[in-house]
Amino acid sequence: MDCIRPEQFTTTPWKNGGGITHEIAKYELDGAMLWRLSLAEVTRSGPFSIFPGLDRVLYSVGDTGMKLYFQEGSPREPLITGRLYPTCFAGDVVIDGQMEKGAKLVENFNLIYDRARLCIKASGSKEGSDWFSMLADVPEEAVIRTGQPVRHILYCLKGSIGPLAAREVGLFTHLAKTPEISQGAEAILLRLEVTGS
Repeated sequence: MDCIRPEQFTTTPWKNGGGITHEIAKYELDGAMLWRLSLAEVTRSGPFSIFPGLDRVLYSVGDTGMKLYFQEGSPREPLITGRLYPTCFAGDVVIDGQMEKGAKLVENFNLIYDRARLCIKASGSKEGSDWFSMLADVPEEAVIRTGQPVRHILYCLKGSIGPLAAREVGLFTHLAKTPEISQGAEAILLRLEVTGS
């Protein structure tokens, strides 16, 4: 497992002054982004950035979440982000993110990925649940043509999981055995599967 700690994140302030992004990891293929993992600190409500051709999986991992309103005229109800369940939406749709009344900070854990080439399985788990049921052996054929294997992403929200402490991220292809999980631990699990070349 490759462990990524907060001091290794690359931090960039937003141009609109509404927050900052900590880039955790990114993978490109043929000069185009295949996926990017980040943690955003949102300090005020406002529009989300547009990512044509990409999809997003978002978790609000702090004490409060957000309501995501779709572009004017859309019949859809707003999405409500949460800590241990994923909010999934297209990156090329105009969305306005509204913080809860009185909230000073919303922390969003984001995966942005190429929908034409990847399929994502996402979950959130607490200690005692069947954490690793989705982390079965990766099929041999599910390999990006550069040789980059299917990746799993494990974000430790609370407690510890194997070598990961709270707020640390692990990237891996498979686990030889289930890691030791501390009492009260919480985590987000993401699996990236190749669907096209």
